[in-house]
Amino acid sequence: MRKFNYTGRERIRQRHVSIRLQGEPEVPPIIDVDINLESYDFPAGAHVVLEAQRKTRFVRKDLGTVKSHIRRYHLPLSGFDDAMQLVLRIKVVDLTTGKLLGIADRLSLQDKDGKTDKNQASILPVASADLSGTGVLWRIDYSDAGPILQVERELGPHDTVTRTTFFKAFILPAAMQEILRFYLSDEMPVDLNNTDDFAVRWIIFAEKIGAGPLNLNEEDREEWIERAVRNLARQINARETAIKEFSS
Repeated sequence: MRKFNYTGRERIRQRHVSIRLQGEPEVPPIIDVDINLESYDFPAGAHVVLEAQRKTRFVRKDLGTVKSHIRRYHLPLSGFDDAMQLVLRIKVVDLTTGKLLGIADRLSLQDKDGKTDKNQASILPVASADLSGTGVLWRIDYSDAGPILQVERELGPHDTVTRTTFFKAFILPAAMQEILRFYLSDEMPVDLNNTDDFAVRWIIFAEKIGAGPLNLNEEDREEWIERAVRNLARQINARETAIKEFSS
């Protein structure tokens, strides 16, 4: 059976945290941070910490002790060449005990106009990658920033690839099937109340496109995944588009 993960730490809502990028995403990131802790009961002596991560690169910034509002402007994230696919967290920590008191995880980086950065907005970001050593044209990279669909860079720019019938009919449905099976495996714990969890986001997405409520029974779970994939293919008109293109 599926495992569930409940913890005593308080979850900081994403709507109470704004992390805004100054400048363009292709250059070393400088950010503005605005955190509203008015509705939380954290001890005044606890520290608020910002963490930024991409794969093995990691930066931590101490933002000071708990206050009703915490604001930091023009904060450089040294160690990153650009702002692409950063994993951002806010933590409230008792430094004397090392106890984690609160967390806002997988935060969306906003652009300078306050909108969610386009490089983090999609539930399944697509990126070009050198897959010549793998023997495949695509694969899913399960990073801390959530799953990323990597496509062989020799196929061309990834934003061009995603517009092709090949991608819509053959890659996208198979990628969704793989991701749902990964997140719904018995080894992957999930808290269904935590909408910041990528597993929960994918479950909600599948339910919205017509898969129906998720039943964690193993046999029903596989049927639910197949139903989600079929509905996705139907909504993007994958079958008809592919038949029309390849028969012409």
